Amino acid sequence: MMTKAYIKENGATWNDADYYKAILGIYDNIVVSDTQKIKLARNNDGAPLAMIFDCSQCEKRGTCAKETPITLDDIRRITGHIGLTWKGFFRDKIASQPSVNTGGFKLRRSEHCIFFHPDKHCTIKEVRPMHCRFTPCPHKTESDEFMGCLFLGSGRVGEQFRHQVALAMTRQYVAESGVTYNKHLVKKLLRTIDRLASDGSEVDKFCEKIAPYRYVDDTLTITKYREKT
Repeated sequence: MMTKAYIKENGATWNDADYYKAILGIYDNIVVSDTQKIKLARNNDGAPLAMIFDCSQCEKRGTCAKETPITLDDIRRITGHIGLTWKGFFRDKIASQPSVNTGGFKLRRSEHCIFFHPDKHCTIKEVRPMHCRFTPCPHKTESDEFMGCLFLGSGRVGEQFRHQVALAMTRQYVAESGVTYNKHLVKKLLRTIDRLASDGSEVDKFCEKIAPYRYVDDTLTITKYREKT
C-alpha cells in the first residue's frame, strides 16, 4: 500500500523525503513491542526482505546459536563494563578453540553462552558482542549462508564497518597468538581498529560494497529522520 502511494506520487523517480515517509508509514502500521525486532534488507537479486522476530518469546532463547563470536573491540567494551581484566577475560571467558565462523574468538558455552542467565536474559545486554546485535534470528534465516551477510545485519553502517574491521583484526590476533593473552598485540590491534574505523576513505569503500544490499540502514536511521521531520 505504501509502495503504491509512493509510485502514484513519484513514479519511478527517487524522492528521499517521500521514501522515508513511506518507511515510517510501514513502521507506524505494524504493531511492534519493545522486544521485537524488524530487519529490512535486499537479497542478492535486489528484492526486498523483511524479518520480524521476538527473542523474548522464543523457547530456545540463549541456546539457538551454535557459538558466540567475539572481537577485540567487544572484549574492550565488556571488560570495562564488568570490571574484569583482559588476562582474566581470556582465562575465564574465551573458548579454547577459535570460532569456525569468523576465525577469531568465541565465548565459552555449555548449553548456552557464558553470559546468558538461567532466567533467560543476557547479563551484559548493554555491552553484548556486536555479533549478538547484528545477527538475524537463526530460525528466521533460510540457510546458514545468510548468517554472515552484511545486508541482513542490524546497526548503522558505521557500526557495521567498525565490526568488520574488528573481526579482521581479531582474526589477525588469532593467527599470531592463538587464543592466549598477548598484552602487546592486544594494544597494537586495538589502535589499528580505532584508526581504520575512523578512516573516511575505508568507510566509503565499505559503503560501496554493501550498497546493493542495504534496503534501509536500520530503525535508528528511521528514528533520526522522524526527529528531523
